[in-house]
Amino acid sequence: MASAADQGAVVRQSPWILSWVVVLAFATRAAARWYLGAADFWTNGYIFFFSMAQSIAGGRGMTHHAAIASRVPLYPAFLAVITFGHKAFLPILFAQSLIGAATVL
Repeated sequence: MASAADQGAVVRQSPWILSWVVVLAFATRAAARWYLGAADFWTNGYIFFFSMAQSIAGGRGMTHHAAIASRVPLYPAFLAVITFGHKAFLPILFAQSLIGAATVL
């Protein structure tokens, strides 16, 4: 059975271990997305959300090619906020990696 001193040492190390896990999660997600590249990001399912994000950033609301969008607006609104409607891959990569790492907590 572990002594109280041993248990205290584990508790003091826990924040550092968790910090390293969060950093590793962020780095892994960012590296994977970076490896796949911007072209993969835009062609594999995200262009629909991004066109809605451009519509939001342009003040036209939740529309997609002149039709009212029928999807939940949170992700397109998130994209509109971090890209201001521009096709910017790095802010999306950074923000998604940060959110992914935060799920570790």
